[in-house]
Amino acid sequence: MNSSIFERIYSFLMKVFRFINTARNFHPDQIRNKIQYDLKKARSERTHAIPNSLPGYRTFPLPLTCIPLKSTLRNNSITILNTTVEFTDAPDWNSMTDGTLWNLRLNSFDFIHSRDADIQVSIRVFKEFIRNFRKCRTRSDSHCISQRLLNLIPFVSRNLMDDVTATDHLYREAETLAANPEFHLRNNHLLDNGFALVIAGIFFGNEKFYKRGEGILLKELDRQILPDGAHMELSAMYHSLVLSHLMRTLQALELSGGNDRQRLHACLREKAMQMCGWMHQLRFTNGEFPLFNDSPGDLTPSAQRLFEVAASLKIHRSVKPLKECGYRKFYNRQFELFMDVNGLSPFFAPGHAHADSLHIILNVLGEPFLIDTGVSTYEKSQERMYERSSRAHNTVTIGDKNQSDVYKSFRAGHKARIVSLQEEPGLIEAVHDGYRLMGCMHRRRVEFSDRDIIITDHVHGTGRDKVSAWWHVDKKCRLRQEGNSLISKFARINFEGNSALHIRESYYAPAFGLKLPAWEVQTEFRDTLITRISLPKTV
Repeated sequence: MNSSIFERIYSFLMKVFRFINTARNFHPDQIRNKIQYDLKKARSERTHAIPNSLPGYRTFPLPLTCIPLKSTLRNNSITILNTTVEFTDAPDWNSMTDGTLWNLRLNSFDFIHSRDADIQVSIRVFKEFIRNFRKCRTRSDSHCISQRLLNLIPFVSRNLMDDVTATDHLYREAETLAANPEFHLRNNHLLDNGFALVIAGIFFGNEKFYKRGEGILLKELDRQILPDGAHMELSAMYHSLVLSHLMRTLQALELSGGNDRQRLHACLREKAMQMCGWMHQLRFTNGEFPLFNDSPGDLTPSAQRLFEVAASLKIHRSVKPLKECGYRKFYNRQFELFMDVNGLSPFFAPGHAHADSLHIILNVLGEPFLIDTGVSTYEKSQERMYERSSRAHNTVTIGDKNQSDVYKSFRAGHKARIVSLQEEPGLIEAVHDGYRLMGCMHRRRVEFSDRDIIITDHVHGTGRDKVSAWWHVDKKCRLRQEGNSLISKFARINFEGNSALHIRESYYAPAFGLKLPAWEVQTEFRDTLITRISLPKTV
C-alpha cells in the first residue's frame, strides 16, 4: 500500500516537473494569445450558423503560381499522404478515419492544383465544400483557413471569378482569419496566416485584411528567418512550404503594384533570397534534403520547382555558410555529411523538433548511407514517439532515455542544449547537456578526410547507465557483420571501445504513411566509442 502511494506521488510530481519544463520557455503572451484564440474560435463556430452580410467588394484576379504537392484529385478519388479515398460527389470533410493530419490536408485543398485534376471535378468538389461548410470541423481553424485561401484564391482567379458564391465564401473565410490569427504558436502557422491575409487583401481590395497580414509578416519574418536563411523550425519541409507561400505572396504584390506596398515587397524579396540560399546549402548532390526534424517528402515542394519560381521572380540566391541553424556540412567527392550541432529548438515552438542533438546523416558516393528515420505519422502513437526519439537518430542514448523529453505528438519537456562547440577545417566537436539530470554529458568529435570519417563519442559524469550509440543504415547498402566491423557495398564501419554490437531490421519513413526497410545498429560502450567509416580500397 505504501509503495503504491509512493508511486502515485512520484508519478504526479514527474507530471508537474514535465509541465513546468514544457511551459517555462513559452513567452507570457503565447499563453494569453492561446486563451484568446480558443475563445474566439469557439465564438466563431457558434456564429457560423448565421451567414453575415458582406460589404461590397471588387475582386482583383491573382492567377498565382502554385507548386503542386503530392496530393492528387482524379475523377472521384483523392490521394493525400499516400492514402487514397474514393467519394461520390465530394469527400467527407469531417472524416477522421485516416488521421487528423489527413483531414487537415483534405480541408486545406492542396489537391486542387493537382496536374491531372479535371477542372470540372475540382469545381464540383469546391462547391460541395461550400454547401456543407457550416458542418465542417475546420471552419474556424485558422491554419486550415490560411491554407484554403492560399490554394483557392489562385484557383478561383483562374476558373470562378464571376461566381459570387465562391468569392463570398472566400471573403467570409478571410474575415474569420483576420479576427483570429494564431499568435500563440509563433511558427509557420502564423506566417501562413500573414501570407493568406495579404493575398486576400489584394484579391478583395480590402485594406483591413492586407494591413493585418502585413503587420504579421514584417514582424514574424524577421524573427523566424535566421541570419543564415533557415526557417527557425529547422525542417526542410516547413522551410520549403514557407518559401513557396512567401513567393506566392511576392507574386501577388508584383501583379497588383502599388507604391504603398514597397516595404513588404522589399522584405519578402530579401527573405526569399536568403531562404533560397539556405535551401541550396542544405541539399545533397542528388537533390535530396536530409530529413532533420519533421521533414516528410510528400509535403515538401520540389526544390527544382521552387528555384524555377524564384528565377521567374528574379530572386537570386544569397548563399551564406550554415551557422545559426545549427547544421554543419562536410563534403568531398566521396562523402557528404550533415551534422546537427543544435539543441532542441526553438524552445518556444518545439512541436516539429526531435531529440537528435549531434545526429549525423551521411551519403557515400552520392547514395544514402547513414539515414534519418524520418516521419511516418503525426498521430499520437508509438511510431510518433519512436520517430522523435534519440534512438531513432544517429546519436547516443544513456539509460535508454531521450536527450530531450519529447512526448505526445508535438510536446517537449526538458530540452538539450549545446554547451560547447569547436570547429576547424575538417573537424567539429560539440557537447550537449541533454542528460544533465542524470549527471552526464555527451561529447561527439567528427574528423573528416578524403577517405575516412572518424567519430569519437565520449560520455562522462557520475550517473552513467547503459550507453548506446545508434546508427541507421539504408537497407540497400547490404550490410553484413565481420567481427567488430560492418561491411557494405559503399563503406566499412569499424568500432573501437564497444562492449556489444547488435544489428536489427528496422525502417525509415521518407514520407507520411510510407515505411521502407533499414538496418538499426546498436553499439554499447562504457566511456568512449570510436567509429571509423572508411571507403573500401577498391574505390
